[in-house]
Amino acid sequence: MPEDEVSQRTLGHYGRNAESFWERTKDHDVAQNIAAMLRHIEGEAPLRFSTSAAARAAT
Repeated sequence: MPEDEVSQRTLGHYGRNAESFWERTKDHDVAQNIAAMLRHIEGEAPLRFSTSAAARAAT
């Protein structure tokens, strides 16, 4: 399957399911997810994390 078709199918799926996903997950406490991720990070503190594409591009 061509990459652009995969992208279109994926975006279509997200678009059709975004509202129900939000309703099911809006109250989810992500503290457990963060703790699980941080447990596996090695390195000297302080570490900087960003979910922003602009911040990632700047580094």
